Amino acid sequence: MYSTLYVTNGRQSGTVIQLHDRVISLGRSSINDFQLLDREISRRHFELVLDNGQFWLRDLGSNNGTFLNGARVDYSQLRSGDMIKAGQTELLFTDTSQSQPSSAAPASVFLVNDRTRSASGGPSPSLSDSSDTASLTQDAPPPIQVKARVQADLDFVYRAFQTIGHTSDVQSLIARVLDQILEWVAVDRACIVLKDEGTSELVVTAARFRQPDAASAMRVSKAILRYVQSQNVGVLTNDAREDERWDDSDPTSEIGIHEAICVPLCGHTGFLGAIYVDTFKNPARMGRSGQNLLTEEHLKIMVAIGNHAALAIENARFSQELVNKERLAAIGETIASLSHHIKNILQGINGGTYLLDQGLQSDSRADALRGWQIVRRYQDDISKLVLDMLSYSRERKPERSIARLDQTVAECVELLKDRAREMKVALEWLPGILPAPFEFDSFGLAHAVNNLLHNAIDACEGSPSAKVTVAVGYKPESSHAFITVQDNGKGIAPTELNKIFELFHSTKGNRGTGLGLAVSRKIIQEHGGEISVDSRLGSGSKFTIALPCTGSNKSGEEPATRLQPNFKSVLPADPSENQPSS
Repeated sequence: MYSTLYVTNGRQSGTVIQLHDRVISLGRSSINDFQLLDREISRRHFELVLDNGQFWLRDLGSNNGTFLNGARVDYSQLRSGDMIKAGQTELLFTDTSQSQPSSAAPASVFLVNDRTRSASGGPSPSLSDSSDTASLTQDAPPPIQVKARVQADLDFVYRAFQTIGHTSDVQSLIARVLDQILEWVAVDRACIVLKDEGTSELVVTAARFRQPDAASAMRVSKAILRYVQSQNVGVLTNDAREDERWDDSDPTSEIGIHEAICVPLCGHTGFLGAIYVDTFKNPARMGRSGQNLLTEEHLKIMVAIGNHAALAIENARFSQELVNKERLAAIGETIASLSHHIKNILQGINGGTYLLDQGLQSDSRADALRGWQIVRRYQDDISKLVLDMLSYSRERKPERSIARLDQTVAECVELLKDRAREMKVALEWLPGILPAPFEFDSFGLAHAVNNLLHNAIDACEGSPSAKVTVAVGYKPESSHAFITVQDNGKGIAPTELNKIFELFHSTKGNRGTGLGLAVSRKIIQEHGGEISVDSRLGSGSKFTIALPCTGSNKSGEEPATRLQPNFKSVLPADPSENQPSS
């Protein structure tokens, strides 16, 4: 037996979770057996419990609840095809304990040319259609068996449609459809053949076998595939030995086909491929006189599944094509947006290098020092640009540790005080009253605050009495700490306020990359916090960061790894006043 969870929706869409243990816990925390990257789920959200061969779903007291097929549950048995939802993450549960199919690489399945042809080279026109081939006389089954069979058919259709409707990856979709077919009907082998988009050749993409020995020499006749493609119909045979449409090119084989179904995968764009299933000439099965395994009901259901799967395959391919186009467009936009800024940085470095060379050649310490200061400033710019690109481009979980927020922000102010003096901007630091140290990523948060400070200092350039004020505080009613960065610079136009956090949108013209605010918002959101702005043209701007105080150090002891900077209030622009207040 093997059971799986398949993530159909969420940040980890496409992930397959194999269920091997008796108890498997899932949630946002890394302490779970499987961590779900979803802010709307609890640290330990739910678990799967294996009891007497069946998996059960148990909610672990989550805040937002666990839902099974749309209904909120606390403890419920799982059946193959069930949909589990926690937060924004949806998972499909599959259990193949009834069929125990074995997988095979597509290379072990062969498409063979037909042995017996008519004069025209196609299948013999005298072959009967599926209604004739399936019309063997059978004893009517008892009503109870009919009801059970109808229920099994409905269950299969429901599970298959759930799988098809919630799976966006083509390979995962066809693999799960084959698993469910073997779970539904006792065929020996099943495979899906798809038309290659480049060459239009038919290629076996996935196959499943009920028993390992069933994988040996599986052959799918090209004649029947051509017949299904040309006629656009599903076909069924209950005696493949007499049906020339099924030609395994080996009439002496002891494992020849007995019963089989082949249905087309036809979407809006035409023929995509086919689903094929068959059974062997099994002596035990052949002994059941007059009883056929495959019926017209199976054929009709498989035709419906084939039509639905074909549309899903087309949608998946179309979605992937859109993703590829968007990815290329994003790459082009990134290159276009960054290349100009990188060129400006290189020109600045070249200018500083020229002054440095001239100063060294003329033995002018002043020129050399001025050139070195320009090179160093642009070197800082390129370092900041690279750090912003890395921060935005990759998924990164905050590396939380107990720390003091005021110390982290104070270090940011200390780091930028020289830049503020160069720009003739007064930098004021107002440490507030905070609760005990709590968990946050000090490196990531410092990066976000540094970006805000850079922008605030740049916005004050040329303003009289330019000033930037940085403060921290705490709101006990919401258990949130806050950081504010306020300047009296140029301000932001109302039409720009809704765009400033967008990637590559900058109000600095050629001087800005459009990365800083986007990166800061990403870092704050990774902490579960928010960033907001209040700005007026000519009056300056105020950015506010709100952080939830989680993982608080109740003892209130300061971490030994950080040192308190030796300043607290105003860092003036005038070098003659360059003394920190006590």
